[in-house]
Amino acid sequence: MARTQTTYRNRSHYRYSRAQRLLHWTMALIILPALAIGLYCSYLGHTPEREFLMTIHKSLGMTALALLVLRIPVRAYRGEPDWQEKPHRHAHLASRLAHGILYALMLLMPVAGYITSAPRAVTSPGSASSTGRT
Repeated sequence: MARTQTTYRNRSHYRYSRAQRLLHWTMALIILPALAIGLYCSYLGHTPEREFLMTIHKSLGMTALALLVLRIPVRAYRGEPDWQEKPHRHAHLASRLAHGILYALMLLMPVAGYITSAPRAVTSPGSASSTGRT
């Protein structure tokens, strides 16, 4: 009995699109160093090294956020690839839940970082800057 050889073209609909794979790996190469730099900086005092690294960390975070703005519509348009074998219903649900959590984290992490580090234009009564204390 001869085995049928599956060609790359036949398998391509079982893979994410090139754009999705490019966005995935580009974001991974941005997010992982951003996390490492942020963790490292959490152990540093207020030094020039920390300020320099935090500038890089913030730039990486905003770049990841900008790429996510591109990635979400691409994912919505292209969807997920077909399955070679349909997974069990619970496995498929777990996969979708994990993807949803990762997308939420990719959105919330840079937004939270921006909110906590952005200069505040308006001060609330009793805050250190409104009372003159630093």
